[in-house]
Order: sequence, then C-alpha cells, then structure tokens
Amino acid sequence: MCDSQRTNPTKLFIILNSRSQRRTVLYFLSLISVFEEI
Repeated sequence: MCDSQRTNPTKLFIILNSRSQRRTVLYFLSLISVFEEI
C-alpha cells in the first residue's frame, strides 16, 4: 500500500488540488491584481 502511494504522488496532488481549488484560484487572482498594479 505504502509503495503504491509513493509511486503515485499525482493522485495525492489531484486530491489536494480539488480540495484547495478555491484557495488556488484566489491566490492566482491576487497575483494578477498585484501584477496589474505594477
């Protein structure tokens, strides 16, 4: 089980993305706003 999880980090990455999708979107929006100000 542990070995399979180690060989498949993409699954964990996808799960984290699905959970923190709103946070990432807000983060990118804030970055865009900062770049627009500059």
